[in-house]
Parts: sequence; structure tokens; C-alpha cells
Amino acid sequence: MSEPLRVLIVEDNEDDALLIMRQLRSQGFDVSWERVQTTSDMRSALQTRPWDVVISDFHLPKITVQQALEVLKRSTLDLPFIVVSGTIGEETAVEMMKAGCHDYLMKDRLMRLPEVVRRELREARIRAERRKTDEVLRQRNEQLRGIAAHIPGVVCQFKISPDEPIAVSYVSERCSEVLGLPDNPIAFLEQFRGQLPASDRQRFDQSLRDAAAAFRNWNFDGRLDAEDGNTKWIKGMASPSRSEDAVVLNGILLDVTEQQKISEQLSQAQRVESVGRLAAGVAHDFNNMLTPILGYAEMLISEGNSPERQREQLLEIKLAAERAQELTRQLLAFGRRQTLQIRPVDLNVIIAGMEKLLRRTLQESVSLRITLHPKPCTILADTGQVEQILMNLAINAQDAMPDGGTLNIEVSQAELDETYRENHPVAITGSYGALIVSDTGYGMSEETRRQIFEPFFSTKGEMGTGMGLATVYGIVKQHGGLIWVYSELGKGTTFKVYLPASSLQSTPAANKGPALKELRGSETVILVEDNQMVRDLATAVLERQGYTVLAANGGPEALTLLGRNSESVRLIVTDVVMPGMNGQQLYREASRLCPGIKVLFMSGYTGNVIAQHGILEGGTAFIQKPFSVQGLAAKVREVLADS
Repeated sequence: MSEPLRVLIVEDNEDDALLIMRQLRSQGFDVSWERVQTTSDMRSALQTRPWDVVISDFHLPKITVQQALEVLKRSTLDLPFIVVSGTIGEETAVEMMKAGCHDYLMKDRLMRLPEVVRRELREARIRAERRKTDEVLRQRNEQLRGIAAHIPGVVCQFKISPDEPIAVSYVSERCSEVLGLPDNPIAFLEQFRGQLPASDRQRFDQSLRDAAAAFRNWNFDGRLDAEDGNTKWIKGMASPSRSEDAVVLNGILLDVTEQQKISEQLSQAQRVESVGRLAAGVAHDFNNMLTPILGYAEMLISEGNSPERQREQLLEIKLAAERAQELTRQLLAFGRRQTLQIRPVDLNVIIAGMEKLLRRTLQESVSLRITLHPKPCTILADTGQVEQILMNLAINAQDAMPDGGTLNIEVSQAELDETYRENHPVAITGSYGALIVSDTGYGMSEETRRQIFEPFFSTKGEMGTGMGLATVYGIVKQHGGLIWVYSELGKGTTFKVYLPASSLQSTPAANKGPALKELRGSETVILVEDNQMVRDLATAVLERQGYTVLAANGGPEALTLLGRNSESVRLIVTDVVMPGMNGQQLYREASRLCPGIKVLFMSGYTGNVIAQHGILEGGTAFIQKPFSVQGLAAKVREVLADS
């Protein structure tokens, strides 16, 4: 079978060109060709048709080989360039090769031309593949550098070999910015160890070796003492992978100094919300870790047969897990990654329901005045998140009035039109419910006002985390709302929060659920969770409530169980984010097998799998990780009872 070949020949002699073509055809090439004699003709030919190879004579009256090579270079085409000449000296041949010629042949040896062409075509294909590979690698490296540049920490790789010293194979460029350490892997590890307290250096090394030996996630908390006297608290997390002769721990080092200061000063874990700079994916893993801690602690406490000392310790574990749960929620709020259960709610009812809590929370020197709208002010919102907005704004207002003052909270309806949009370009016209929070505090400058929604920006010194207003901003934006602030120094501050209005009738918030003993059932439930600790806990909780639980570690196994037990299974409780088949895909397949089967989704972070931009569709049953024993039992009972 003939091999197609497109040849651009630079030759003034037609007979010589025909001789070259005849030689190529004699060796199996199906040649299509064009002869050019000038630089302009060559340039035009390269622009108008695709070519496989350029063959040029050396002695030409209207164009030199050097000119032909220059035309080819400027075209940016990587084509083999072969010179065929009657006479050519060795020095000239060397110069041509240096200039970019791929090979040359004497005209009396044309029988070698097909072999040379085939070789150069192979080389050209190899170069093209190499360019593609290099471009893919370049893009991948750019992506990784971009990701590393935006991750709120130092991305690093620790290489652990049994008989070798611990090594760092990669550290991201943000190392100097975040930790004040060099981004050279060798220098980084040396200085990192050097800044650890002497008592922590062995603990650091041993923690890495233990994680590598057990092939498990690595976690480390410690302190770096720089030579200039500055102290940084750091948190390290990594997951293992295997290389040829070592275990590589791929992870991140975070500067958690602010969190440490807040924890020491306020002793309330929810104030450690500045760790919200962790990515939402980390929050997902964190929630999976918290779920069994919180669940097993609750189960042991509820059994009531632990000695008093152990019971106190269990309560401390539960309290710590609940504080960590709150921290994760703040994390997701700031990143606008929470799973919201949006429904029509009356803003009047939410604010009125918060009055008692606000009066207990605020200092006596702060006078609270609440003005509700005379008509229902129905908005589309998650009640808990609106309460968080109000509480954060109220605390912020109180802090702006250290000597006391008045806090005014008002609910109203607002119609944002094109006139409003002219002054606020990001606004979307429409109907909104408005929450207006004003104080008589010291106000703020224009420079401060521009920065207040940035994470970790605070005017309160060591007493502030800089996350309160950043969290408010994230919640408002995730609701599709707007927030504006008006302030002048010495004249107080007013925040206006606009949340989308709804024409639907508001639905009341759920009452406090019944006791565990009232939440028992006897149905068969398939539980799907790829994290074994979470799966074991949820299985134990539901079995203790009387359910028959069929546990699966992923979608395919769950579908197999459903196929075998289709008549008895009433509910699928499934994680959302799982490898291979996610929870939504599993539910679609399960619905084909058993139309009408119910589902309860659970996750620490859903992405957009079941919640577009974090907002659940109406009727979607969902429970947030980490869940309590009571919460899971109540939610399962609720879904099964819903007709």
C-alpha cells in the first residue's frame, strides 16, 4: 500500500524535481508535490497547503538554502528540511546542519532519499509528540502552581524511606509568605526542624515515619520559633501514596497562629473560626473524622454505665467534637460551600425568635431596639444561616460600642430598581427582604470599610478573628443576596442585608425532635458510605434504633444489595461524595430498580452533586456531617414517615 507524502520542493530545474519524485515513488510513496523557486512562492505554499517534507536544491538562482530555511522557520512549521545537491563541500554541509537543515544528499545518491525521508518523518512525529507532551506537562504544572498559589497554606511532599533520612521532595512557592521559610526543599526542611522546639523535633520525625509505616493520614500540630522572636503555630496534614522505594506524604502546612491565640484567649472553639482558610475539601474530610468521634461519644454517654470520671471525659470529647463541628460550619460558610436548606421563611419570625438570645448575649450597656415589618416579610433562606448573620452583626455592633450605646435591628421590604443599581452595579433588580442593623458606635474610616469583609481583617487586635463579617458575607452571597455597609467615624455603622423575597407562604421551622426512644423503627435500610469509621458508626446507631442495616462501601455494592433485597429495603442512606459513583448517581440507579424508594443524603461537603451552589432542591432529604446520634435517628424516622 502506497504511503502518502506531500512534498514542497525548492528547485529551479523541472527535470531534477521529476527525478526526485520518481525516486520517491519507486520506494512506495504516493507523492503529491509542488515546485517553488522564490521566497514568496515558498511562503505562499507553506501558508495555503499542508506539507510533510521540504526538499531543496543547494544552488538556486532566485533563492538560497539559508533563505529557504528562514522562510520555513518563520512559518513555525516543524517540517523536515532536506538538501539535495550536485556538489557541496563538507564545511558547507556542516553550516547547513547548524542552520537547521535536517539532512543532505548528493544527487548521485538519490536512491538513499526515500530512506532519509522516512527517517526524518519519524523524527518529526517524535518531535510533535514531545511538543504535545511538553505542552500537557506545562499546562499541568501551571495548573498545579495556580492551585498551590491559592491554597491557604504550604503544599509539601515528604519522602519517607525506612533506611534514609526524611526528605522533602516539593514545597510550594507560598512557603516564604506563609511560614517565612525558603521554598528550596532541602533548606526548608532544615530550617523547619531548626525552628521547632527541641522537644518537638523527634515528635515531628516520628509522626512522619509512623504515618508512612502504617500508610495512613499524617497530622501534626506544633510551634515554630523564628530567630526574630516571632512564633507561628502550624498544623500539618497529609495523605500517603507509594513510590518505588518510599512512601510519599502529600499534604499541606497551615499557619494557625491566629486560631491558637483566639483559643487561648476565649476558650470557645467556635471562636477558632479563623481556621476557615482551610479549603472546603478539607472540611469534607474533617467532617468524616468528626462524625465517629461525636457519635460514639454520644452513644457511650447515653448508655449511662460509665464511671463518673469516664463520663466527664466523654462529655469533654463530645464538647470538643461539637466545637470542631461549629468550626467546620464556619469554614464552609466563609467559602460559600455550605449545604443550605432553602425554604420560604418570614424574616419577622426569625428576628423575633432571636430577641431573647440577643438580650442574653449583649452587654447591659447596649440598648436593643427591634422593629419588625407590619406585614409578613417572606424570603427564600436557610433559617439557621439568617440567625448566624444577625448574631454576627449584633456582636460586631456591640464591639463597636465599648462604652455602651444603641443597637437598632429593623426588618423591611425593599424593591431594588435600576436607579439603585446605578449606584450599586453588582445589585440584581427585584424584590428583597431587608435586615438593617445599626449601631451608635465609633464608626469606621473608608479604608476600613473597604476591607471589613476580607477574611482575618480585624480592628480589634488580638481579641478579633476577622471571620465574623467574612462569614456574613459568604452566607449572604450564597443566598444570592446583597450586603452594604454605611459608616462614618464617630457616627456609627449601618449594615443592610438584602435577601431574595418569595411570593410563597412561609413554612414554620421544625420543632425540637422527640426522644431517641420514640425514634425507633423496624425497616430495612441500606447504608452507603466509603469512609469505614462513619459507616460503622451509622450502622451502630441505626441498628440500636431497631433497623435492619445493610452496609455498603460504595454505589455498586449498594445496588447489588438492593437487587437482592428489593422487597424489604425502604430507604437508602448514602454519602454524597464518593469515588466512582456519587450519591446522586446511586439514587438514580436505585430508583430504576425500585421506583419510589426513599433516600437520605449525608455529607460534610456536597459540592454541586445534590445542591446547586450549595442550595438543596425542595424535598431533598439531607443530613450534614458530623451528625449526632439523635440527629441521624430523627432524620431517618422523618424520611421514612414522610408519605
